[in-house]
Amino acid sequence: MKKSKENPIFTKSNLKFMAALSIGVGIAILFVFLILLLFGNYKFSGFNLNDDSIDLTYKIGCFLGAIIGPFWALAGIFLYYTALIYQKEDIRKSQIASEIQSFENTFFNLLNTQQELLKNIDGHFYTFKNFKHVHLNSKKGDFFRNSIQLVDVIFNSLTNKKYLGYFDQEEADYHEGIIKDRNVNHIDYEYDIKEGSLYHKKKLINKHYDITEVLWNELRTKTEYDKVCKAYEIYFLKHNHIVGHYFRHLYNIIKYIKSTKEALSKREIDFNDRKYAAFIQAQMSSYELALLFYNVLSFPKAKELIKEYKLLDNLPKDLLIRKSDFFEQSKIQLKNQSELWNKQLK
Repeated sequence: MKKSKENPIFTKSNLKFMAALSIGVGIAILFVFLILLLFGNYKFSGFNLNDDSIDLTYKIGCFLGAIIGPFWALAGIFLYYTALIYQKEDIRKSQIASEIQSFENTFFNLLNTQQELLKNIDGHFYTFKNFKHVHLNSKKGDFFRNSIQLVDVIFNSLTNKKYLGYFDQEEADYHEGIIKDRNVNHIDYEYDIKEGSLYHKKKLINKHYDITEVLWNELRTKTEYDKVCKAYEIYFLKHNHIVGHYFRHLYNIIKYIKSTKEALSKREIDFNDRKYAAFIQAQMSSYELALLFYNVLSFPKAKELIKEYKLLDNLPKDLLIRKSDFFEQSKIQLKNQSELWNKQLK
């Protein structure tokens, strides 16, 4: 917590020093006076005081009270104001602690809600397996893993050397029959199966995500970065009802951290906002971070927030589409898996 502004003269240290000085001056005067009494002509005649000794004792008491009393009274004032400063600081600390506690209660409730959103995710994908059109149900973390794979396939379809058209199950069955007619021990058999499956998977994506030949032609002259952004846009428009809510809620948590930081900074209160951003990152899987990376490319304000709080620092770029100019244009610094591993070992 930063120190509140104080009058440069009436600080705690100055007040305590002045109080100690006042007490010290009073004690010094008393000490000097006692020395003078010991070596002076004043005589105390026991309990049989006469008028002269009573008068002299009265004068001594008045003298001490008039000289030493103000110094000690002044010391009391200094100590009183010192106590007020300590009390003010304690009240301020208590208020700040209460505000931080209130923030943390809200923050962790939001974080729990984010996890509930993740648990309730239930998406549907279309894929191609064993030369058949397959409907895939995907929940929780699997949804993000399948989403990353889907964005990759959409990108491959957009960047294919020629437009493949829409999926046709009869064509896939015919293609499968041709491949199976070959000897299964043929050296190219497994390769043909793999390539044939990928070929029809791209056509399946074209069909279900409405990738037309017009769109494919429009993207031919675009950069790899533009094609990646378009691939995610196609994915997002189809699954916005799931990922849209998830990412909006995530961004609002980060904005809540940032706004709290700004509000407390105006009052010169230290607030470790990075710590809370780290909590968010720690709860996200690599596939969630990867999809977040694609998402922020389409939303500049969100991108700046994510970069500011370094939420993607632990994202291995191996999970993303591997195009060198794509990473350069994204202006987000990422590391590969081995670099992240070496970073953790340091």
